[in-house]
Amino acid sequence: MMTAQSATRDNLTIQACLGQCTDPCPVQEQFRLFQTVFNQLKLPPIVDRREHPRSDAHRGITIVVLAELEEALNVFLEGNRQCPGGVLLAMSAGWMSRRPSPDHPDLDTLYIHQAMTADRGGQTYLDVFRNPRRVSYLVNHLTGFTTEFRRTEGEELAAFGLDTPTSSSLLLNRRADDKLLTTSMCARDHNLHQHYPNNYPTVTAVKLTSRDLDIRHVEAKVREFLTSGMLADYEKVVVKPFGPAWNSCKGVSFHDTNDITGVLQSVLDLLTVINLGDGVLVQSYHATFKPMIKPGLGRHAISTDNVSLGFRVRAIVARTPQNTARMTQVVCAVNEDSKPIGRVNTAPASLELTLQQWGVTDVRQQRSIRRSLRHSSERLMTELMQQERGLTSQERGGHGSQTELVGIDLILTEIKGDIVPVVIEVNAHDCLYHATVFETMQPHRQGQATRTFLHTMIDRSQTFLMAGKTVVVIGAGGYSKRNIWKDADQYGVKVILVDSNPDHPAKSEVHTFLYVNMVDHTQDKQHAKTILGLLAAQLPGVQPDGCLTFWEDCVPLAALVGEGLNLTHSPSFRAAMNAKSKVLTQSVLWAQTSESPNDLPLAAYASPSVKVNDMNDLEEAVKMVPLPAVLKLEFGSSAVGVKHVHNFQEAVEHVKHLQDTLRSEADRPGVGLGHGYSLLLMPCLLGTEHDVDVVLFEGQLVAAFLSDNGPTRLPLCAETAAVMPSVLRNEHQRQLVSAAASCCRGLGLSTGVFNVEMMLTARGPKLIEVNARMGGYYLRDWIRQLYNADLLLFALMCACGVRPVLTGYCSGLDDENGFSSSSFDDVTEDDGTLEDAKGPISVIDDVSSSPVIMNGDVSKQGMYRGVRANGLHADDKDVSENSNDITSIKTFKNVIQKNCLRKNYINSENSIDNHVSFSNDRNVTSSDGDVTKVHLMGIMLYPSRHALTTTATPQCLKQLHETGQIIFTQFETEVVDSAENGSPFEEPFGNLAVRATSLQKSRAKLVSVCTSLGLETKESLREILQDFVSLT
Repeated sequence: MMTAQSATRDNLTIQACLGQCTDPCPVQEQFRLFQTVFNQLKLPPIVDRREHPRSDAHRGITIVVLAELEEALNVFLEGNRQCPGGVLLAMSAGWMSRRPSPDHPDLDTLYIHQAMTADRGGQTYLDVFRNPRRVSYLVNHLTGFTTEFRRTEGEELAAFGLDTPTSSSLLLNRRADDKLLTTSMCARDHNLHQHYPNNYPTVTAVKLTSRDLDIRHVEAKVREFLTSGMLADYEKVVVKPFGPAWNSCKGVSFHDTNDITGVLQSVLDLLTVINLGDGVLVQSYHATFKPMIKPGLGRHAISTDNVSLGFRVRAIVARTPQNTARMTQVVCAVNEDSKPIGRVNTAPASLELTLQQWGVTDVRQQRSIRRSLRHSSERLMTELMQQERGLTSQERGGHGSQTELVGIDLILTEIKGDIVPVVIEVNAHDCLYHATVFETMQPHRQGQATRTFLHTMIDRSQTFLMAGKTVVVIGAGGYSKRNIWKDADQYGVKVILVDSNPDHPAKSEVHTFLYVNMVDHTQDKQHAKTILGLLAAQLPGVQPDGCLTFWEDCVPLAALVGEGLNLTHSPSFRAAMNAKSKVLTQSVLWAQTSESPNDLPLAAYASPSVKVNDMNDLEEAVKMVPLPAVLKLEFGSSAVGVKHVHNFQEAVEHVKHLQDTLRSEADRPGVGLGHGYSLLLMPCLLGTEHDVDVVLFEGQLVAAFLSDNGPTRLPLCAETAAVMPSVLRNEHQRQLVSAAASCCRGLGLSTGVFNVEMMLTARGPKLIEVNARMGGYYLRDWIRQLYNADLLLFALMCACGVRPVLTGYCSGLDDENGFSSSSFDDVTEDDGTLEDAKGPISVIDDVSSSPVIMNGDVSKQGMYRGVRANGLHADDKDVSENSNDITSIKTFKNVIQKNCLRKNYINSENSIDNHVSFSNDRNVTSSDGDVTKVHLMGIMLYPSRHALTTTATPQCLKQLHETGQIIFTQFETEVVDSAENGSPFEEPFGNLAVRATSLQKSRAKLVSVCTSLGLETKESLREILQDFVSLT
């Protein structure tokens, strides 16, 4: 095992080498090469800071790329665009060490002592860490396979026994690079033969298991293959070696099928030089489809009169954080058709440019070919991943090893008049060379190949860093919080849950449960002492890493407990009270009138508000806040008790009603009465209402998710409808995000996940209230679906002092920090893939500057799909704007009638419009097979208003949700017929939402669903959805 001491000795040697040594060494050469390349790329030179070691205790992401320039450059640059300072380059394994893992007694963990780092501004450094950083993810390319056996020190460092998540391993590399294995996988896949039974190579193989070679047996086997009739449709065969060392077309030769002597000689020659365990393939040769020469293309086209040319396609395929396959880039290389295409004999070009040279100028046909390549490559990567799941950790070569990036080489050949992709081979350890050259030549594509790969690295790093953390959670909350506990457990977080209900259902789902009667929140300071005492008595020696709450009433108590545990990243009690008391929220901000160099005075976002305890206070309040105005509970939540009052008499009646009805926590649990039952009067704000869910870490804005709310049904102020992403223009989105973050900071909230309710008025954003905890109801689910970001994980990370990293774009974030707005008008689609060179938000499987859904599940699609040489394949029909996306309207009707209603509640007045379609698959794809922008739109369901006991029962809604027709989020265990229904005290039962590929489609779909289920009329929906129109 390599020790920290030995690593330090190596460091000293390397430092001397980089500084003064005149003898050439690999590290010195790589360092000079990096300086040269950085200069060519107009990047600042590397600054050597080793004389001033970094002394800060780093607890965040530490992704280490152990590699030479060729494999490291692309990942290092893109990684530090997404996660500045979090992706490190190690030029030698001696810069790292292994130590016993604190989490796994039988495993080691990696630490890095010296590395090349980069900051947010793009400056790179050579640093030494006084406190070695624990590696959260390793990419190891200092192996014999990758460096052609020039350097192998990474093999010892990353040998079996690490707990560190790792991209592949020696064993997995050997497996993925096994040409016989991958060719056999293609041949066995039943989906391959759907259209073209001969679209995979016909192959035979000779594997070298002993140096005592039976030449006669080899000759007989090869001769039998060549004369068997299996190659009747082919003119040539390919002879190629397979094994870890045989990449970049080494040893590949082409022969006529009747050249038996030549084929035999090539096979025998290779068998004398390959290693034991390697082998030789003889397989059918598929030529590139013939160029389609068209008039007007000039000499830019490939002419049939010239030497016969062909091109190879390299598809880069990455594992997504959701463990699906995603093709991230396609580049092509051209050479003579009868010669292998290596790394250095052709310039990489885009698929579209190459197809144009070949005479394929129709954009629809180009997209169809790209789609067929996507299907083929993603299918093969999916099969590789599925097979890996059945391997033991020993067979995978490590506890945290899995294949996460491969290059798949394909040929586009012609079979029965169709252009068909054929897999040639898989490259697992040298797949980024052409991508790096291509992105250097095409700077607008920088990061394209590795972006999804980096997403997966970051995702696995964050899970690794949180595994084993202990977090105290104050308050279990209600039914709507039920998924938190199992999800936290899946992240490896040990939850110590404190609640007032000794029999709460969450008791059996957490690591430790503590009962404390803390209903009366006016006694929170005493409750905090009780909780701290219980933690010390029942969990001696346990030092929690974080403390937070997901329940609004417990925000101040969680802050007190965090202070008592000396947790530096928990909100202070003062900040928590500033947010909890709506009077304090407005008054604290209202008092901050000083101008900031980069922001408005916080008073600009506040509104005058007056506390009301009795009728006398009300008389004074209306003098300061003119009517009409809004009356609400000072510590309330869920809009309970909030009412728009037009005149003094309405205000008096509402105050009296609230005081007579709501006097203690027992009168209405969970809406803030445990803190008091005072009210406040604040102005009516004219504008549109929005939720901004912000993630702050040490005052810096990490992420922001913006949604729009529909108008309330006055005089009540309960939420009616919502849409995400926002339909606002980018400028308005940025105003709201900036204002929300500034308000949080102004209240003292610097680290955490906070839900901020804002009103966008004619004068700009105005604050309604701040909830100093993760947003509730449907928000977490929607954000996960649209942006592949989990607010729960971010909240837990913030509480533990671990900076979250978002691998997608968020609303209104600063472009200079690698973020862009989520508005669709910022999206550009190039060559069939989404471009966003500036950095990460909002996606399911890949980064884009708008929310998208990637087609990650290819399990039901064939590996190969053909495109007619003279046009589109018959299966590739254009999808019109008004066509059904997935499921027909008839199917939706049947689901309602058969599974839910059992009777005919759908009549002619509520019939579903024929142009609306309902998706039964969460992976929505566009007509070109790449990405589809998605909107979520939904309404809140209230027992008093909606048919939750007749035509839209919870059982019906659940079944529609399970079949993908709707998105149903349930907040309560059951529908209760209460006297409060229809009153200011009514809370929503759930949320019904739909998803569609445009704002107009989602609106039309929601109208059809709601009217068909008898939930709303078209007229009522027109009222609450009136603001959900495209402004771009």
